[in-house]
Amino acid sequence: MTSHVDDLLWACGPSCNWIIKDLIDTFKCGTVETGSFRYCGKEIKQDEDFNIHISCSDTTRGVKKIHAEPKRHPGDPLTDSDKTQMKSVAGSLAWVCRQCVGKKPGALVNLVITDASHANESEEMIINEMTSVEGYRSQGKISGGRRAKTQEIYRPANDQLTDIVRWIDTDVMIADPLTKVMEPVKLVQALETNVLDVEQPLDSVVN
Repeated sequence: MTSHVDDLLWACGPSCNWIIKDLIDTFKCGTVETGSFRYCGKEIKQDEDFNIHISCSDTTRGVKKIHAEPKRHPGDPLTDSDKTQMKSVAGSLAWVCRQCVGKKPGALVNLVITDASHANESEEMIINEMTSVEGYRSQGKISGGRRAKTQEIYRPANDQLTDIVRWIDTDVMIADPLTKVMEPVKLVQALETNVLDVEQPLDSVVN
């Protein structure tokens, strides 16, 4: 059994039904639904083979679109309203991904693309008069004559790896228009087709 405020979700065999009935009678719970129902923004369905399927189609359709002024130029800076809308939509979609994540065909994936260097920096450190060089820094900056780290790549042990971080060639990087003044052709194409191929182009490999 699990609970969210006053919503309960449980599974049990026939021999334990009396426990659930006693709980429902004691706390005066509302409607009991089985087989196919909604729970905390998710659609839950159990088929005849007792497989449980979870989706968030209704919640996904309810995510509000980002409103942009008709006369706005693509190169205009983001307004406070734009930033608020983007954070709201990103947060809503991230929640959907977390609720429906799974290693099955069609499962949602939370994909994050950032315009930053990937593990190409190193930092020299002197500890007890011994010099040590730590590599795989993702970004660095010069501050007061010393190199200071601004971001590290998360490097967990292999048996704890849950996220995949990979470098994307500039030719297929769709995040560039978010930080540079340029036409967002590749970004728009990815949004319209819902397809993003991050394989390094042959021309880039040759060069």
